[in-house]
Amino acid sequence: MTHNRHIPSKPVSQLARVDIPTISYLHSLAMMGDERWEEAITALQRFMGLNDNPADRQMAYQNLGACYLALERFDEALAALDEVRRIRPDDPEAIYSRGVVCACASRFPEAIAAFELYTRNWPQLARQREVKKTLHMLHQIERGEIPPGSYLLENLQEQIFHNLEVDDFHLVESKARRMIAALPERPEGHFALGLACLEQDRYLEALEAFQAAQLRDPNFEPVLYNIGHTYLKLDQPEPAISWLERALRRDPKNVNTMHQLGVACQRLAVVQKPLDGGNAAWRLIPITDLPSRGCTKMVKVLNRLHQPLQIRKNYA
Repeated sequence: MTHNRHIPSKPVSQLARVDIPTISYLHSLAMMGDERWEEAITALQRFMGLNDNPADRQMAYQNLGACYLALERFDEALAALDEVRRIRPDDPEAIYSRGVVCACASRFPEAIAAFELYTRNWPQLARQREVKKTLHMLHQIERGEIPPGSYLLENLQEQIFHNLEVDDFHLVESKARRMIAALPERPEGHFALGLACLEQDRYLEALEAFQAAQLRDPNFEPVLYNIGHTYLKLDQPEPAISWLERALRRDPKNVNTMHQLGVACQRLAVVQKPLDGGNAAWRLIPITDLPSRGCTKMVKVLNRLHQPLQIRKNYA
């Protein structure tokens, strides 16, 4: 791409007026990328107020629908998608998006109708396997085999995977709370909330959330690992050892768990306590007095490991 370096002959104010629609649209994309939905909506509305091109307006309405969906303003999302179909009746993305909105809004018959229309009319497009899986879930919901909030929970969890990758933990927390509200008996929302609180240095809240996840799924190794990790953050190595050993029994070859267990054992081995009488003298607790077997081995493992600590962020 070549860059034109000459000074424009038009006045700057005139160029600014010409570029306002494009600027507004680019601004809306930036705001959507940051999940600042209200600002994105304002920018899109400004764009459409300045642009009469049907193709451009179709694209803007599609994005408006996504913004309203993220805010759980479902009726407005559907109204925006209706505008997309008014401009282009055979738009497959509008049909697919309608299915997503209706499913998130627990309007399952409408969601099923939209997804079935998508698979019937555009079998050559991507997402067919995903849509068939979604239809199976929605039929299960209608038959009462799984809870109504199952689709919304999975939709939010997919978003959280991305938010975790970019370390946007405020968004993770917000979506985790929505997951808990949708299905409090499932562990995923509690686990995600624990990760968000842990990364924001709110360790007691993180521990409470991880323990809530563990009650709902007692043997999931990353939950056990993160409970131990959180106890270490709270400077409580003794309970950390217990939880990390449970995690290691679930996944004996996990080097991160071995590393954390070594840290916990090492930290507990050098805890200082005052001597009887409360004087200023101190003594060390020897490693052999630790309550957990295998700690000496874990300390040796610790000395061999050089990789940084990691928080386990996955949930099956």
